[in-house]
Amino acid sequence: MADTPLNSARVRYLLGELLRTSPAFEAFLQDFFATVARNKTSSMSRTDLENLLFSSVSLEEIAAALEAAEPERYRNAVDGTSRDASQGPEPLRATKLFAPVPVTSSPPRAKSGIAVTELNRPQIRALLTAIFCTERAMSEFIAAFCPLAYREFSSSMGRTQRETILLQHATTEDIFMALRERFPAQVQAFLLRLP
Repeated sequence: MADTPLNSARVRYLLGELLRTSPAFEAFLQDFFATVARNKTSSMSRTDLENLLFSSVSLEEIAAALEAAEPERYRNAVDGTSRDASQGPEPLRATKLFAPVPVTSSPPRAKSGIAVTELNRPQIRALLTAIFCTERAMSEFIAAFCPLAYREFSSSMGRTQRETILLQHATTEDIFMALRERFPAQVQAFLLRLP
């Protein structure tokens, strides 16, 4: 971030890039800026909440908290941002993260010889559990990968219900390909554990 001066547009871009969902943003506020979180009212939009944050703490403090919360993603967002921050975030950035992986002559296979396109729903659920230790992390992935599914979530839903909604909106193959692109090491380790 040393190359690019810190300004509110750049920090707002980073907030949107690293904390895509309102629940993720609110959790970030609770973890790093509890005073700001306590001043939130039910009628505040995310933009109102961001403005409250900007008026309460310095841009440097916000940037430092983002880096502490998501160090790798923060570095990637800072290093990979070629647009001027005043232009706002790149449109549909999530589609870049989860673009289809090119098809090879034969699909990758697990140790058992199962082609990845043959993974069933229970195996996809197990893969989601292996990759995402928390519901929050899984929900952030789903928000970026399949916004239609994410919009059906409610705060009272458990992990199994959220997985069911995802599986109603996306094929097991699409979910697998998105996970493989975003988390290649974890997916490979999972495939090697399949019988």
